[in-house]
Amino acid sequence: LETRCAMDLSGIRFSLNRGLALADEVRLHTCDIEGKRFVALQGNLAARAFQVQADPQLVAKLPLSCQPRSSISFVVCGKRAGSYHLMVVRPSNARGVGGDVVWCDNKFQCMEEISLSGVIYEVSPEALEHSLEERGWTKNRQKIIVAEFQHKLIAKFGDLPSAWRKGFDGDRSGLINFTRFSDGCRAAGYNGNVSRLWDMLDVDRSGEISLNEFGVELGEVDVDSLLQVESRTSE
Repeated sequence: LETRCAMDLSGIRFSLNRGLALADEVRLHTCDIEGKRFVALQGNLAARAFQVQADPQLVAKLPLSCQPRSSISFVVCGKRAGSYHLMVVRPSNARGVGGDVVWCDNKFQCMEEISLSGVIYEVSPEALEHSLEERGWTKNRQKIIVAEFQHKLIAKFGDLPSAWRKGFDGDRSGLINFTRFSDGCRAAGYNGNVSRLWDMLDVDRSGEISLNEFGVELGEVDVDSLLQVESRTSE
């Protein structure tokens, strides 16, 4: 049997890198075009119980470089046949975090695996000041910020491996995504810029952080270079 038909390929998209691990199996990808940035989510959330409640249920956090312009609603599909869910991408006021992805079906209750593939939006003008690719800090700045973060964790948990197990890698997968990292930082009392800290620790740009990256030793601050910077600034 031979048939002739037209095929719409406009929904096909791909990325040249792995993107950022956002939550569970969901990856975040960005595309900058003519002064604008677009964010695309791809992949599924792990099966979880969604409870009837008045407030939206948080499922993921977005970095500063991906802050949406405003709250945007998306209808996405679940794993069960004929199931659909209302998800909202919205800006966040939390320090170092650009936004949230929340589940808003407050009249629906079940155990469900939800796909976020197809969620695409344009970021706010403020988000363009940040990037997932470019690193706008000095080596000394990275050493200072990472050391402050690690010292705070050691004070709370005793050492970095304990902080990793108790505060960040709860499922013992060996890798953490941006949402888990943000939650762990908040629980540990870290008040710095989470998005910047994530970029500083994700050394291999895999979009995930491992224990080795989490406990990386960056060495001592180069005092001579700091003095040179201060000297140029005062001139």
